[in-house]
Amino acid sequence: MPYGNHMQGQRSNLKLLRKISMFKKTRRFLSKSKKDFSSEKGIIDLKKKGVYNSDYYTAQLKSKKVENKEKKKIYLGVSFITLVILIITFTIVKSIYNNNQEISLQQQQINELNYIEKINEYSYFIEDGDNWIEKKNWHNAIFRYKQAVDLFPKKYEANYRLILAYSYNCTYKNKDCEIGNKLNMRFLKLFPNDKNLLQLEQIFNK
Repeated sequence: MPYGNHMQGQRSNLKLLRKISMFKKTRRFLSKSKKDFSSEKGIIDLKKKGVYNSDYYTAQLKSKKVENKEKKKIYLGVSFITLVILIITFTIVKSIYNNNQEISLQQQQINELNYIEKINEYSYFIEDGDNWIEKKNWHNAIFRYKQAVDLFPKKYEANYRLILAYSYNCTYKNKDCEIGNKLNMRFLKLFPNDKNLLQLEQIFNK
């Protein structure tokens, strides 16, 4: 009996030792997960950190190279498009400028031609008015001088002749005296020391 009790005590002690053991049984082969098997087969686990994996770093380098190439392509594409836009814009602006210059030149030429035509007409009206003055036809002379004044209202030459024609018509036919006097007074304000206008003033004030 004592021996049997002794055996039972040893067994119970063995059970207690198993329970309080600090070391756990490990089965390396059986405890492997599917992820570990996948990594052993050559599949790269990009989520793993702190473990050197030559395939992982090689893949990273390749992806960076591809990314840099894509960035270069985008940069070159944007640069090319920008250059094309600048060239087109410069061409359009230059074309508009040239057209404006051409239009301005044409307008200047037209203005010069118009001015020449007006000068020729003006000279004709003055000469024809002088001819009518010589013929003592004051009415026709006034008509021609008025036409000359309409072309160049500020020219002294035409206005003086018109006032002169009015003075002749006032003196010999007693007509247009008031009109001639007003026009003469207006030009005396512009040319107060003009001898010809002062003489005509005396004629209108008689």
